[in-house]
Amino acid sequence: MTHKAVHRKILEYQGAFLVRISFTTPNHHTALKGASDEKVIVLLSVAIFATAVFAFAAGDAKPELSPAQKIMQARVAWLAAINKNLDAKKFEAVTKDANELAAQTKKVGENLPNPLGKELTLAISALAKDISVAATKKDGGKIKVKLGEIKGKCGECHAKIRDKK
Repeated sequence: MTHKAVHRKILEYQGAFLVRISFTTPNHHTALKGASDEKVIVLLSVAIFATAVFAFAAGDAKPELSPAQKIMQARVAWLAAINKNLDAKKFEAVTKDANELAAQTKKVGENLPNPLGKELTLAISALAKDISVAATKKDGGKIKVKLGEIKGKCGECHAKIRDKK
C-alpha cells in the first residue's frame, strides 16, 4: 500500500468517525465533558494516524531469507561481477571472483547430502576454477563458454532439485 493510499484511508476513517460522533451524540459537548471540538478532533486524528502507521509498518515485514537463498544470491552476485569485469577487461577481478565462487561452491558441495546436488555444485566449483585459469591467461572467449556451462548447471539444479519441491 502506498503512502498516499494509507493517507486516504486515514482520512476516510477520520471522516466516518467524526460523522458518526456528530450524528449519534445529541449534544456532543456534554458527552465529551467540556473538551473543545478541536482537541477531540486532534486526539482522534492522532490515534487513527498512529494505528494506521503501525498497521502499515507491520504489513511490510519481509521474511528472512533461508541460508540456501543467501548462498544462491551470493553466487548470482559473483557471476554478475564476473560478467561485468569481463566486459571491462578487468581480468584480475574476474580471477578473484571466480576463485571465491569456486571456494564457496566446493565448501558447500562437499557437505551436501543430496548426491545430485553435490555433483552439480562441485561441477560449478570446477567450472569456476576453469574461469580463474582462463582469466589469468586473459582468455575472454573461454571465460564466456565456462559461464554458459555454469548457467546450464544452475538451470539443471533448479529443474531437478529446487523446483521439484
